[in-house]
Amino acid sequence: MNEEKPRILKEDELQKLLDLYEHLHPGDGNIATDRTRSSWESIMKNRDIITVFVIELEGIMASSCVLSVIPNLTRGGRPYGLLENMITHPAYRNRGLGKAVVTEAIRHARNRNCYKVMLLSDSKRTEAHAFYEAVGFDRGKKIGFVFSL
Repeated sequence: MNEEKPRILKEDELQKLLDLYEHLHPGDGNIATDRTRSSWESIMKNRDIITVFVIELEGIMASSCVLSVIPNLTRGGRPYGLLENMITHPAYRNRGLGKAVVTEAIRHARNRNCYKVMLLSDSKRTEAHAFYEAVGFDRGKKIGFVFSL
């Protein structure tokens, strides 16, 4: 199946997504664990909160990102979006696919009445920072902090 437009990942495509994720954190080892399958089942049960956007080319998941829409008690009860696990397969980079999936996730967040979408990026990945700014994210608006567990 060849498609250049982003779509929502189907329930039976977990392995294709995990194959793409091998490029997200190389060296993580086997990511297809029982815990992964349990997380996948939870994601599938909570599709109103967590949505996985993908572009598939030539039968391969070429690009993906995950949007979590988080309920909120401030901002008039409007939710906010959190983007995670943005990745484009190395063989398909510099073709606008990453921009397309992120833009689709932002469109989805807007349709869900989110008041903002945020993400974190490794502080050393300057090429990723330039990409996010090109998509419209504002580096100077907030400061992110991480407490690693």
